[in-house]
Amino acid sequence: MNFIFSEIISGVIGAIVGGIVTAIFTNRKSIRTRLKSWWIGNKKIRMSISYLFSIRDDEGNYLLIKGNRIQQYQPIGGVYKYFKSFQPIKSKLEVTDEINKNFYDPDDLRIYLPGKNLMKLIEWFKTGENRETVITREFIEEIIAPGLLNITDLENIDFEYIHRKESGLRFSDHFEKEEYLNYDVFKVSFSKEVLARLKKKKKKNPNFLWVSQADIDTKNTYIEEQAIQIGEHAKYITTC
Repeated sequence: MNFIFSEIISGVIGAIVGGIVTAIFTNRKSIRTRLKSWWIGNKKIRMSISYLFSIRDDEGNYLLIKGNRIQQYQPIGGVYKYFKSFQPIKSKLEVTDEINKNFYDPDDLRIYLPGKNLMKLIEWFKTGENRETVITREFIEEIIAPGLLNITDLENIDFEYIHRKESGLRFSDHFEKEEYLNYDVFKVSFSKEVLARLKKKKKKNPNFLWVSQADIDTKNTYIEEQAIQIGEHAKYITTC
């Protein structure tokens, strides 16, 4: 009887320990971020929360757009915006807006805050409250406004949420600060007629470029033998 009881206890303990180890391994990036943000304390970090569109044609190529802040081609998409109702939380968590004028847009979730408040801001973002949740604004600005498609085409386009990619806290050489980046990736599906029109209109607009998986993997491609840089975050749209 004692042997059976010991076996049961050992099994329970083993299951608990195994569960703890699995949980730590699965959430290791989140745990590292939490510990590092706590260690940073009152020191300001930079944070950017955005969404990207994975637009793929029938040949397996991905549509990128020329960046207006960095000389590169990158996924279509943009930074989420917050609403006026965010102000109390903004004050409580000591959030300030982007200070680099080349990256600043009003109400963007491109912000600075003390490291100690990072996890609270992440939890707030996940609730969807006080912020933009409809993701077609940037699609309209970057695809429809330039004339690649018409506003009525939205009736034949689906936006499917695929995954969220988080960088964890890492030092940014460009901004000279610890930085946390979040990307929500949406797969865009078109009717055959809309996709055909998109590909036709793109040929007349040099700000857009179809690139292969290999191009994205190597972070560059060529246009008339001229090397063109591809944004590192483009890799997130190829796993859809």
